[in-house]
Amino acid sequence: MHLSIEIIVVISGNNYCYIFSFRLMNTLGGFLMTLKDAKPGMLVKVEAIEASELKDRLMSMGMVKGTKVKVLRSAPLGDPIAVSVRSFNMSIRLSDAAKVTVTQIS
Repeated sequence: MHLSIEIIVVISGNNYCYIFSFRLMNTLGGFLMTLKDAKPGMLVKVEAIEASELKDRLMSMGMVKGTKVKVLRSAPLGDPIAVSVRSFNMSIRLSDAAKVTVTQIS
């Protein structure tokens, strides 16, 4: 069973505001994150894809649970990112990458 919980704590006062974000670990010991959070060079494993218009298309291209994905690079302004899925490379917008939950492998 995989657990994806993010806790955000906001502490504010007259002249300050602190925001703390915590992610819980899944049962395999790796951190759950989204594909958007993965950095170039990271190898990740797909854990889930949120329901969206793009979900069926990503799954038909081989991005299903358990698939290894390597983040290749990002555009100069950060959006989109290039990833390697199975035997091909593709670009994915950050808004769509945020809907793909992954675990870092290396």
